[in-house]
Amino acid sequence: TTAPPTPVPTTAPPTPVPTTAPPTPVPTTAPPTPVPTTAPPTRPSAAPSAVPVAPPTPAPVAAPVVPPTPAPVTPPTPAPVAPPSVSCITVNINIVTDDYPDEISWTIADEDGSEVASSSIGDVTPCLESNKVFTFSISDSWGDGICCSHGDGSYKLYRGEAIFIEGGEFGHHAEHTFFLLNQDTVLVDHNTCAGEVKKGAGDKCSESQQCLSNMCQSDGICA
Repeated sequence: TTAPPTPVPTTAPPTPVPTTAPPTPVPTTAPPTPVPTTAPPTRPSAAPSAVPVAPPTPAPVAAPVVPPTPAPVTPPTPAPVAPPSVSCITVNINIVTDDYPDEISWTIADEDGSEVASSSIGDVTPCLESNKVFTFSISDSWGDGICCSHGDGSYKLYRGEAIFIEGGEFGHHAEHTFFLLNQDTVLVDHNTCAGEVKKGAGDKCSESQQCLSNMCQSDGICA
């Protein structure tokens, strides 16, 4: 048999121009591997708690200033007063003079003649021993009394609202006795020792012996 024809040789493809390979990078030294350390054991952490928020501090308020308590003062103990050995009765005396007060004087004397009260203008309140006799005397040096030539003067002795001696029209002198029996009873113009009843100035009389002044005037009035 006839051999097949030899194929025409083909031209090999041209060899590519060799290219320069990129330079190989310089190998770098790897960082040293850290020595493995053992991790501390972990505990489960508590749940986070809310951070407490402190309330704002109020501005300081000055405390009220309390005044110091004064030390207690012990009142002085009054000196003991001995009670009176006898009871006394307060008598109110009111003297109103005329226009010439310097002419007037008066006294109250007890049955022994000792003065227990004397000249003063206005109101006087002596405390007189009960169950005793006293004599009230009033004088005018000019001799015209305290009423009514030169003013409307008067004298009054009373307890509470009860007047038991009063007057004003007299000459040189007027006098009354009175007996303080108790707080409610005053006997006037009685001489308890002799049992005689004497009348004061201005009282009606029929003879001089009935009057304390021993003067019964022509008009039947004790001087």
